[in-house]
Amino acid sequence: MIEYEVREGVGWIVFNRPEKLNAINLEGWRRLVDIVNEAGMDGSVKAVIVTGKGKAFCAGDDIGMMYETVGAEENIELFHVFWRAVNGLLELEKPVVAAVNGIAYGGGLELTLLCDYVIASEEARFALPEIKIGAYPPIASVLLPFFVGFRRAQELMFTGRPVDAREALEMGLVNRVVPGEGLLREAEETAKSLALLPQPSIRLIKRSLTRLAYILGSGSFRRCSHCSPRPIAIGVALRAL
Repeated sequence: MIEYEVREGVGWIVFNRPEKLNAINLEGWRRLVDIVNEAGMDGSVKAVIVTGKGKAFCAGDDIGMMYETVGAEENIELFHVFWRAVNGLLELEKPVVAAVNGIAYGGGLELTLLCDYVIASEEARFALPEIKIGAYPPIASVLLPFFVGFRRAQELMFTGRPVDAREALEMGLVNRVVPGEGLLREAEETAKSLALLPQPSIRLIKRSLTRLAYILGSGSFRRCSHCSPRPIAIGVALRAL
């Protein structure tokens, strides 16, 4: 479901569940936690690339799984694993490049906010559709205004409307847009160039930015890690449809 390999000092995290638009279920979030921990501890890994196979980068949480997850304990476990993955990526002290090859919806878009550099293919699409099923995007509610401004963040979260790669570039959601056939090559070149930078400086920069995110977010990440509104709200909303 989520593949990981190291090539020439770069760790490749690949969402490989194309039949589900690379949506992540509980098993997938657990796997992502393990991969991020492994990449962080592996001294041979100097940078990380995150991408997807098929038509999607990542469609976020597996809504079907959430519909089937009825017990409070299961929901709480899912949410805590989700937050371990989030905090692991946010606190990974190595450059992380997102290569967005297609749909990045919901948690998929939020994952890009945890990366240091985002390169999108011309086919990429971004959206936060949680509001349409009575849920909310916890990461985006804290980090998205830093990237696109408060008003645009409100619009994206309130409407759930999709934006294409060019609009995402214009609003500051991505760093660069490239043709689809050149996406992985561009991501690899970027990751390798970041890997050549002084790593102590990279670590200090990332620590400072992560601390800023926690401070300006008023501790939202840590507070949310002790509650479980996302999966429960989605499950309830789906049953009401």
